[in-house]
Amino acid sequence: MNTYTKMESEQIKELLIEASRQFPDNVIANLRQGDLVHKASGLYYEIDDPDVYQRIADVPPGTVPFSNIYKLFKSDERNTMRTFVDEGIRKDGKTILPYSRAVELGQGTCLEKSVAVQLAAQGARDSFLINGCLRVDDFFGFHAYNIVFKDGNPSLLDVENPILIEKDGKQTLVPYIVPVLGINQEGIIFQNSKFNSGRTYELF
Repeated sequence: MNTYTKMESEQIKELLIEASRQFPDNVIANLRQGDLVHKASGLYYEIDDPDVYQRIADVPPGTVPFSNIYKLFKSDERNTMRTFVDEGIRKDGKTILPYSRAVELGQGTCLEKSVAVQLAAQGARDSFLINGCLRVDDFFGFHAYNIVFKDGNPSLLDVENPILIEKDGKQTLVPYIVPVLGINQEGIIFQNSKFNSGRTYELF
């Protein structure tokens, strides 16, 4: 059984900063122009415009337009891979595609959405793009999501997988935003169990 000790917010931030140094493909503390984000084997997005999120929604830095990001990107990996093949530039053994192209086409799944969240959030608050893993029941797979600090407190954001709730007799999708309580040595993120919907997120 995985155990953890509740951590202070500053400890969680320091752990994530250290993880970003040791595992730069898995934990990204800041995205700058020219940075590469690992998509799949040999495939990378280049951050060609750090303000590209404003094409999704014109919002102040630090504001994350969850609904706009969720609605923009269509979950079709085949089209995304085809775009890498057709338009990607080969360099140093990597196939590189400008991230703004994914925004223009509205193509992408969890990674593309999480990059948009990171770019929007990092202008005014501590935030991290996680290229990690997700477990739900019998499912386990690679998955991108974010940890964003608001008023100094960390929350896990999964824009790809909102929660369906029933309110006033209607079913509504709401963003998955859950407080982070700690991270253990295996990189498992402990969330407030009141909100986590049985999901387990891991850094690597």
